[in-house]
Amino acid sequence: MKIRTDLRFSLFVHLALVGIWMLNARAAEPFHLTQNGKAVVDIVYQDEPSDYPIPAAQQRERFAETLADFVRIVREISGAELKVYSVAEAGERGVANTIQIGATPAAREAGLVEKVGALKPHALLMQSDASKQVLYLVGSTLEGSGHAMYAFLESLGCRWYYPGAEGEELPTLPSIALGSDETSIEPEFEFRSMQLTNTSQFGRKDTQTRAEWVDWMRRNKFGGWAPPRGHAFPKLVGNRFAEKPELYSLRNGKRVASHLCLTNPEVMEAAVANLTEQFTKNPELRGFPVALADGAQYCECPACTEACGGDPKDIMKLYLDFNRELFDRIDQLFPGREFQYGFYVYSNLMAPPAGEVPKQLAPYFAPLGYDPFQTFLEPESYQLLSVWNDFPPATREKILTREPNYLLEKVRAAIQGWGQGTSNMYLRDYDPYITFQQNLPVFRPYQLAVEIPWYKEVGVRGFTPEICGLSWFAAGLNHWVRSRLYWNAGLDIKEELTEMCKGMFGPAWQPMYGYFDALSRRTIETDAFRHGDEVLPRLYSIEFVKELEPYLRRAEELAESPKHQARVRMWSLSQQYMLRYLMARNAELRGNFVDASALTQEFLRLNDAVEGVNPHYIDHRWYDQRTFSMFSMLDSYQRLADRQNGVKGRMLTQLPLSWHLRYDPKGVGMDEAWFQFEATPAYVNNADGAIDGTAAAIPEWRLAAPSDSWQRLESDYEGFNWFRNELFVPESAGDQRVRMVVTGIFGHMDFFINGKRLTWKGARFDAEAQEWVDTEIRHLDLGSAWSWNYNREFDVDVTDLLVPGAVNTFAFRSKDMWKWGGIFKTVFLYTPNEATEVAAYLPHTYTDRGDTNLNTLKSRPACDCMDGHQL
Repeated sequence: MKIRTDLRFSLFVHLALVGIWMLNARAAEPFHLTQNGKAVVDIVYQDEPSDYPIPAAQQRERFAETLADFVRIVREISGAELKVYSVAEAGERGVANTIQIGATPAAREAGLVEKVGALKPHALLMQSDASKQVLYLVGSTLEGSGHAMYAFLESLGCRWYYPGAEGEELPTLPSIALGSDETSIEPEFEFRSMQLTNTSQFGRKDTQTRAEWVDWMRRNKFGGWAPPRGHAFPKLVGNRFAEKPELYSLRNGKRVASHLCLTNPEVMEAAVANLTEQFTKNPELRGFPVALADGAQYCECPACTEACGGDPKDIMKLYLDFNRELFDRIDQLFPGREFQYGFYVYSNLMAPPAGEVPKQLAPYFAPLGYDPFQTFLEPESYQLLSVWNDFPPATREKILTREPNYLLEKVRAAIQGWGQGTSNMYLRDYDPYITFQQNLPVFRPYQLAVEIPWYKEVGVRGFTPEICGLSWFAAGLNHWVRSRLYWNAGLDIKEELTEMCKGMFGPAWQPMYGYFDALSRRTIETDAFRHGDEVLPRLYSIEFVKELEPYLRRAEELAESPKHQARVRMWSLSQQYMLRYLMARNAELRGNFVDASALTQEFLRLNDAVEGVNPHYIDHRWYDQRTFSMFSMLDSYQRLADRQNGVKGRMLTQLPLSWHLRYDPKGVGMDEAWFQFEATPAYVNNADGAIDGTAAAIPEWRLAAPSDSWQRLESDYEGFNWFRNELFVPESAGDQRVRMVVTGIFGHMDFFINGKRLTWKGARFDAEAQEWVDTEIRHLDLGSAWSWNYNREFDVDVTDLLVPGAVNTFAFRSKDMWKWGGIFKTVFLYTPNEATEVAAYLPHTYTDRGDTNLNTLKSRPACDCMDGHQL
């Protein structure tokens, strides 16, 4: 028996018209499955569910879908209609001239069920016996038998490059004849899945696009089982907060339901009782989600504080010890039943474990917020790829000389650390890693080709990436490469991409290969960083995108068949979509919101047009309601444009696009009055908004664009950051009101103009009086861990702080708890129309962080700082 993991195995060969499979010299005379468009064999199948933690009904449903699809595809490629019989329906029918699918009696008698059963879950075996004129397609599980059907169809040349009929490539084979041979294939990873975002058209179960996506995954042999995952640790004891609040964590003197009090012995007993009840009622259940809720979860009661060594936030050892006892007690109650308990390793938990990891714990690694472009492996790993010598010298040099990224080193250390305690590791990664990437391509086939083999080496059992882009234009190349690497981690990536392009585009394959390669190399070559969409205009310049157009024009000239032409056309449309997006975002980053608004409207029209041709390329239904989407940003752009173009005001001037930045880890900047400084004459605002290159360097300050990310420059830096800038304010400003707009802001922020703090009117809720009272607000607190919050705006009157006809100084101090923050976009001054009431655009709630003794602050329409917009 030969075990092969390369799905491009050559044992199944099709020749025009006859499709003869007879590679072995020992092969008998070939026998036919179909001949001249007529069926020669019947199908006999067994759909007995496997003893595997996938519900029996679900196993049968998937198998039935696969079997029906198998019959449909054979009909389409050969014209033959295969008759299908269950084992019970076949009765005493002989084995000759059949396709035996699954653990049929004939497959058992041939010893194939026992043989494939010794392989990994969901492995497949294909055996053709010309002497008996039978083809066996058998899996180590029922799902594996389904994989065997698709593996056989792949051997005939069938491919499913992306969801929908347009992505399917089928050969024409009126006659299919086979010789004798046998091949077994094991998946590299037991679990291979894609997590569909529920609110997208791909996630909603009532849409054709979702059904086509599910079909694509099934045809490319995704599947398997993984333990339940989710932020459900407090639910170990059931929903008992109202009844027994003492089971839950103590925070600020109050019990909260987001975590459990792990030193309370009643918690352990309640958890054992709850899991025992659930596992008894549901024999198919093999686990429970025990991931902590988002954010820092801990209990401040004296016992938990002591158990954590005096710091209640340092809970990992206590958490692991609690779970180990719980899991072991459950194992004793259900002997012979293997349980796995899903746990998320991400955000503040992305670190090696403190303490012994229970063997039943199943960590899911979710590297949200880490560098989406650079691999955490040694740069030399790329040299092992077959494409390495094809890379331009500059690309190779950049890969080998790039400085290590401490955030990626954390990911690697975390995976290796958890892997020392458990063999149940999974990757709940993100694809295309930039979680809010506006459906633009972020192709990572080369990174995946070096990382996935490493994941296999360290013991990762499976993958369930969250498909954030939900468009084939954004991440389809990644999805295809994943589908191949999950079954063959050692595949030749150049050979795979070449075969894919040849199959998808026919004579146009070479320019399309060049197009995909250029986009894929870009993610390696770039120095851009972050997982939010603010990185996209730095990843792709307009010039770079325009340089890709010759590839597509040449492909359009070479494509011959209607299907090849349609595929090239979709990439050409999507290319225009990307260009329009970048034009709109570049106008935004330059501070030209009049153009940004117009270009975004054009972009959205093109979005609808592309989706109307093929919804799998561009999907906006998931993100169109999000605050970071271009649908939402259009309102923001128009609102800001109105302050520039005369509708509500006229732009007076704009601060330079680059600022000087300085870290303040000890928080001394306020005491040392970093906000007070003399204007630097050489600090010139050029026509394009950039700082003149001859500007004098400022000791201890470095020049930085707000849109760049500073957090990877300091290892785990959390603290204050100061931004300072200078601007000449025209003399004409002295005759009118002037307002300042900060168009993208995140985190805590204090504002100083000409050395004086900017304050504004607001209100706070007086708990005693149960009413809102007027107060003075001295700073902003915006945002959370999610990067889309950088789109928040701040618009306030600054007339009294400006000095018209002179260079004015601006200093902003920022601080946040997520290792990033500050100003991300432009700052401009405008004069509001006298006839139009223009109030500040502010969030409705503020939480004080120490500069005042206020608890909750609120802006309200009656004050000078609200125009009715709520974020």
